[in-house]
Amino acid sequence: MNSTPYNTFKTIVSSSQQTKLKTSNHDNNQTFQQPTMSDILQSSKAQNIDLRLQTLGPFFRITAKSLETNKELGKADGIIRVWWNKGKILHLDSIKLTKETLGMDTSIFGIGLFIGAVMIRYGYDCGCKTAELLAINDSDLYHAKVSWR
Repeated sequence: MNSTPYNTFKTIVSSSQQTKLKTSNHDNNQTFQQPTMSDILQSSKAQNIDLRLQTLGPFFRITAKSLETNKELGKADGIIRVWWNKGKILHLDSIKLTKETLGMDTSIFGIGLFIGAVMIRYGYDCGCKTAELLAINDSDLYHAKVSWR
């Protein structure tokens, strides 16, 4: 994917698909509307973060830039895989945040959350029922936050 020029990627602006989740508790039924891609992008702009989703076949890249400094804050790369017995799977290969995020008022977890929201929404819009993220034990603090047992 690194050898492909950026200008050959298809840029996705927004999603028109809207869905609703129905949850039931003992007292009443509540309906929650899932955020659309355009909702996520508008919310990130309110935090001075410009998000871009680019695709090339099954591959995708999400980039985050600061609207204040115009510098890249982070990026994520992945692929939509199709398995004959499991359907479509959203697979995240990497997510990286730059040192530019250290001096920001927005936490790095906020930037990562926006990148993750775009990734999950894109996978959902593509029909993925499963998402995969490899959790590497970089440090005990962060590994504990992403390890599910």
